[in-house]
Amino acid sequence: MWKNQGVLFAIVLLCCLGGITIAYRNNYLPEKVKKVVDRACGIEETVVSDKGIEWNRSEKGHPAGVNLTELQRQREEKWARQEAVIDQWMEHMTIGQKLAQCMILTNEKDMTGYNFRTRQPGGVIFFAVDFDGKTIREVRERVDSMQATADVPLLIGVDEEGGDISRICGLREEDVPQFESARVIYQQGIEAVRTESKRKADILQQLGININFDPVADVVNDPAAYMYERSASGKAEEVAEYVKTVVTEMDAVNMGVCLKHFPGYGNNVNTHTTFATDPKSLKAYRQNDFLPYQTGIAAGADMVMVSHITMQAVDEENPASLSQKVHALLRDEFQYDGVIIADDLNMQAILKKYSLEEATGRAFAAGNDMIFSADFEVSMKGAYQALHDGTISEQQIDESVRRILRYKYTLTDEETGKNE
Repeated sequence: MWKNQGVLFAIVLLCCLGGITIAYRNNYLPEKVKKVVDRACGIEETVVSDKGIEWNRSEKGHPAGVNLTELQRQREEKWARQEAVIDQWMEHMTIGQKLAQCMILTNEKDMTGYNFRTRQPGGVIFFAVDFDGKTIREVRERVDSMQATADVPLLIGVDEEGGDISRICGLREEDVPQFESARVIYQQGIEAVRTESKRKADILQQLGININFDPVADVVNDPAAYMYERSASGKAEEVAEYVKTVVTEMDAVNMGVCLKHFPGYGNNVNTHTTFATDPKSLKAYRQNDFLPYQTGIAAGADMVMVSHITMQAVDEENPASLSQKVHALLRDEFQYDGVIIADDLNMQAILKKYSLEEATGRAFAAGNDMIFSADFEVSMKGAYQALHDGTISEQQIDESVRRILRYKYTLTDEETGKNE
């Protein structure tokens, strides 16, 4: 799907490769960028010793002490290829297409060939209705048709958590997996979590899904709480173990994941139906709720969903999803440079105070890279208005789109440009 690369691509590639190589070797790149370059080639840490530049790996890969020269060259080339493709695409995008890239469509009426081909939304999310009574082949043919229509690969998502939040269970197949909730499967042991994650990735990839909006990284200890069954445990260390396992297994087969619901849902009420404010201190968040998110990000999660919980210790005026302060906390304290997406704005914790149009502008102003769009026209109107009145800038949109395209690039086959 990454088309028309030709001579221009070659020129851009050479320029990028030379520039990045010089910048990297002379330590001109920001530390965050260097870390992304490292990850692009699977290298987690570089060290300098009397033997020269060496690299260290965790249990995933090679032993420490391997000379980095060739691996560094491969890493720089891979990064340059990625950035050249992304530069090309951004150069040919209109501002409207950039805004659309920041939206994941949730409404069937908006999932049209015209929108995919011309307006270029970032992706779609499927719900139970998209699977009920259908075969795997039928769903896959629909997904492939969508991808073939879009110039830039779409994020095709679902939130297949298991338990009550299972979208694919209505498939018309003999052996459709029935996944347990996070709470139930974690109680069966970490090997059960690992096996379940592999099975889940397998069926989703058969369907053409490239991102699962999971795992839930919330620590919930009240059995009466809304999020209790969807959370693995009431202990932060156990939730962190669960999250790391899911992210690692999904990443191993190139299935996208999304940690949710930052800064941690806790024992709060359902934001689908009403407002929710968490009174606990920032110290309490740091000692408890943040750990699974830190662990998941370290394990390789490239997307984080921000909830509509009002985090009183940081911003008592706004829900986290619309709070610049909460987003700054995620970016700065967690050193996170992946994609941030707001929880669905079509919930009462938002709509009791704002229209969908106004909430869209506020979500982007807060620092979200993406939103779920329940009405594409209304969302686009809100985004355009925020851009027009200076609430957001084109530079900010460019930064968000670049993060989104980098994420999409990691979910495609590098040789063919196709979603795996």
